[in-house]
Amino acid sequence: MAGNADNRQDATAPLLVIDVGNTRVRLGLARDGRLLRVWSASTAPGCTRDEAVATVLSLAACPGQPAGRPDGADAFQPA
Repeated sequence: MAGNADNRQDATAPLLVIDVGNTRVRLGLARDGRLLRVWSASTAPGCTRDEAVATVLSLAACPGQPAGRPDGADAFQPA
């Protein structure tokens, strides 16, 4: 079927994974079951939706930590 190739998702595109906890939110990019980059931010009681969106957008603008570094290695492990 013509045009299908343009609509397929790239199989190598990273997947955004999100872990929302009571005290922090952690974001990561994963590909082929491996975590590539991680971001973490604390959350505060009473945080508004706008504040949460601003935090996520700010994190997205940062390069993040390589998942293999000690400060990113536990990003998605239970706290």
